This record gives sequence, C-alpha cells and structure tokens, in this order.
Amino acid sequence: MVRLTTFCGGMGINQTIKYPLAFKGPKGQIERHFDEDLVFQAVQLLLDGEAQWRHSETSQTARMEWPDGTRAQMLWPLTHPLEGGCNCQLSKPCIHQAALAIESKATLDQLPPFTNQLRQKKDHRMAFMHWLQ
Repeated sequence: MVRLTTFCGGMGINQTIKYPLAFKGPKGQIERHFDEDLVFQAVQLLLDGEAQWRHSETSQTARMEWPDGTRAQMLWPLTHPLEGGCNCQLSKPCIHQAALAIESKATLDQLPPFTNQLRQKKDHRMAFMHWLQ
C-alpha cells in the first residue's frame, strides 16, 4: 500500500492508494545474494539517480554504469552463485552489484496492477482534476 500526500495551494491532502507493489518470484532473490546493510547502501546509491541501466534480452545480462566509470554487470534473472562482476575495488558482492540487482528487479520483474486497480487509479485522478477546477 502506498501513502500519497499531495500539496495543493498550501493544503496537504493525504490519500491512501491501495496499489500493492508486487514482483515476480522467487521470494528472497535479492536477500540470498546481498546482506541487509549492503542493500540499504545500494538503495541510497540508486536514489542519487546518476547511473545508466541497460538489459539485453538476448544475452540475459543487466548492466549499470556510473559517471565515475564504475561498471557492474550480472546475469538476469539472478543465478546462484551470483554470476557477474564489477570493476570497483570493493569486496564482492559490492554495493554496485546490489544496486544493479535492485534496479533490475524493480524494472524487469514488477507485476502489473489488476484491471480494477487501474480503473480506481483513473477514477482518483479524474476526481482530483475535477476538484482542482
């Protein structure tokens, strides 16, 4: 469930939108390869928003590159043991590989919402637009 706060004319409108964020399995795919602290650091790195992400369907490879020249790659979907690498000097698996795994999971494995959820989202948007007029 996602809580959305919209600020309109100085007035905050709290609205709970019931759109679950769902991803394809298997369960624990990220946790199997990366510890919690590394995942947290990787999310912080992703929030900086400076990396370029790519995925190749033919080679089943995900890649990410940062402005400082750091490059990480891995097979996607993830394999056990983890197959891929990173050109940084950190111990492996590193923060860059964790960031790549998180971005790949979020981009490639997100399940679409149910049809009735899409309709509700459209209805919420239309009601909000009518309220603004």
